Amino acid sequence: LAAKAPLSFLSLDANRLTQLPTTFGLLTQLTELRIASNDLQHIPPESLGKLDALQVLLLSCNKLAALPEDMGYLPKLRTLHLYNNFLSHLPSSVAGWSSLAELHM
Repeated sequence: LAAKAPLSFLSLDANRLTQLPTTFGLLTQLTELRIASNDLQHIPPESLGKLDALQVLLLSCNKLAALPEDMGYLPKLRTLHLYNNFLSHLPSSVAGWSSLAELHM
């Protein structure tokens, strides 16, 4: 993931991931990202917030207690799954999710 890649779909479900590389921000053509059922406790700032084309983000069944503020800057995000985490609130920047049609918490 160190170089820009023309990926549009990436599934990393159920891989026991404990962290994400900050280089995820380089996957600018990604429209669907599945990272459910891992052991993520933290999402690094600027790892997902630069994914302007992202429409579907599945983060369910992890151990997330918070989301980075820059995740609110995903203008095309339509579907977001966050259930089975430890989230008590969403970042204030979620007002930027003007295209969001489906939120599962």
